[in-house]
Amino acid sequence: MQAYKINNKKYYLISELMTEYPTLFKKCKNGREFVNKENISSNKYIFARSTERGFTVTDGMSKKFDKIFILKDWFDENYVDDVESEEEIEEIKEDIGEAPAIIELDDHEKFVDNYDNIVEIEVRGERDHEKCYFRVKDIMEGFGIKYLNDVIINKNRSGYIHDIHYKYFYCHASVKDRSGNKNEKIKKIKELYLTYLGLLRVFFVSRKETADKFVKWASKTLFTAQMGTLTEKRKLASSVLGVSPSEVKAVFSKTSFVLPVIYLFTLGTVKDLRKTLNIDGKHKDDKIIAKIGVTKDIERRTREHEKEYGRLKNVNMELVHYEYIDSQYIFSSETDLKDIIKGLNLNLEHEKYDELIIFNKTQLPMIKKQYQQIGKSYIGHIAELVTKIKTLESERELTKEKHVNELMKEKYHNDLMKEKHENEMMKKDIEIMKRDMEIMKMSKQKK
Repeated sequence: MQAYKINNKKYYLISELMTEYPTLFKKCKNGREFVNKENISSNKYIFARSTERGFTVTDGMSKKFDKIFILKDWFDENYVDDVESEEEIEEIKEDIGEAPAIIELDDHEKFVDNYDNIVEIEVRGERDHEKCYFRVKDIMEGFGIKYLNDVIINKNRSGYIHDIHYKYFYCHASVKDRSGNKNEKIKKIKELYLTYLGLLRVFFVSRKETADKFVKWASKTLFTAQMGTLTEKRKLASSVLGVSPSEVKAVFSKTSFVLPVIYLFTLGTVKDLRKTLNIDGKHKDDKIIAKIGVTKDIERRTREHEKEYGRLKNVNMELVHYEYIDSQYIFSSETDLKDIIKGLNLNLEHEKYDELIIFNKTQLPMIKKQYQQIGKSYIGHIAELVTKIKTLESERELTKEKHVNELMKEKYHNDLMKEKHENEMMKKDIEIMKRDMEIMKMSKQKK
């Protein structure tokens, strides 16, 4: 790349840079636009025109004759080392392959904005965090990140790395003729996709607030998984996997007293239970079927539901939430629960089974909040008791953890003692062998 010496400083001619690095200047018609777009300080560039003695610095008033030059050292430091050269672009082109298959996501797996609206993003590849890719155009539109495409490929300032944060694929699309009708010809289109790591980077560094809800959820989940207490980790696992009937019975059967609760058991998805429960085709496959109710004894009710629903094909019953209530408010709490479910239009009518509801996974946090509100309203005289129960549950978890640690220490001590004993036995065996050898040696000498 040629550099020009003007007033004892070296400069690049921007018009020549535009030819050398087309991706950097692709949205700029000329050097003046580039300087304005990049907000480059006036002490980093000059205007000059060609004369018989070389280039002479000017005020830049003439767009026809005054050329714009940029300091060589400054441009090299800020752009050349990072911008994709033609050779790099060719390497990327050679690396572009056919787009992998589309991954069909259920509604509860899709991204949502801050208002719980589903954002439709095309996802391709495999259900592996290193092998799935997210279409950039959909992210730009769904989360309102207008210049995301430009930011990703601007290696100078974005920090996004090809193959690590983003990747190009060739997708196929039907070509329309001039009349607007689809032609049989299929066109290969280059599309930009983010890896999952790249997608997280976008959400965490973006100044847009449209993805704040996801960022807070991801941060809380990661923190809990890495540094949360044992109780918090168990809650996280429970929120993802639910609690099986056997676990419910294991916990509550050991309790010396019972308290009434309002409960929520999930039975499975519409996809798994459509034939089993004869569910109408208007309901999407990814919706969740659940059983609501109130009981004085959750352990007993769990056994009853296992007999009634557990024998049905594809049913996977899990207790996902419950709230303690004062026994004097059982009927009131049940009435409130049913009224709320009805108001949310979540009831699933069935000719045989009562108190079934149907909802999207994104609605589960809202349903849990309704349960919590009912629990607070009807906790009555057992408020102090419930607090003590929760305290005991936490203490039990800590005691269990301490017991496990003590068992591990005891095992380690026993292993050391066993090893020490084996070493002592080995030493004795060696001493006996030495004695035997001495006896044999003495016997030979006597002969």
